[in-house]
This record gives sequence, structure tokens and C-alpha cells, in this order.
Amino acid sequence: MQHKKYLSIERLKHNYTDGFQKGDFIIIQEKIDGANASFQFDFETETFTAFWRNQELNLSNNLRGFWEYAQSLDKERYNDLTLKDLRLFGEWLVQHTVKYPSNCYQKLYLFDI
Repeated sequence: MQHKKYLSIERLKHNYTDGFQKGDFIIIQEKIDGANASFQFDFETETFTAFWRNQELNLSNNLRGFWEYAQSLDKERYNDLTLKDLRLFGEWLVQHTVKYPSNCYQKLYLFDI
């Protein structure tokens, strides 16, 4: 499985808006200062596959606990053929530059499917 790479938009300047047309549906969200992560249920192995950027995670390369988090998810909730080929993307909140309340860490804040 490959990790989907998102476009990096540092600032939305006037000359960057050519790709938008009147009537386009645009979602603007606040950036959470964590680590971009995703997971997907692998129907062949009946396990969760976890990613960080373009790397597949494992026990030794775990993105500060994200791999373990993905492995702890309830398989029955995701073992549904309607979810086949869907990957959930989010920001894995670990301590970085911005300081958040301690009860916000070690959670995945979803932003795309």
C-alpha cells in the first residue's frame, strides 16, 4: 500500500487562487501541529496498516505510538466491505512546537477519507 501525499499549501496568496472557480466547494481547516498519519484495514491480513508520510509503519518505526494506536482499533468496526480501499487520514497529535492541553495528545484528529 502507498501513502497518499497531500499538496503542501503554505500560504494562500492571490496568485495561487487560479485553480479555484466561483462555486467551488472548498474546506478550510485549522492546521493541527502534530504528525500526518493514516490507516487502512487490510482485508487480506485482517489487520490495520498504518502510514506516516510515505512510510509504512511497524513496531520499530511507530510514529511515537501511532502504529500501536492503529493496531488497537476495533477490527469489527472496520471489517466491512463498504470500507474496502478507504484510508482514513488525520493528524496524530504528539508534542511538537505548539503546546496543547495534555488530554489532547495521543489521539488522531481525522481530516479526510
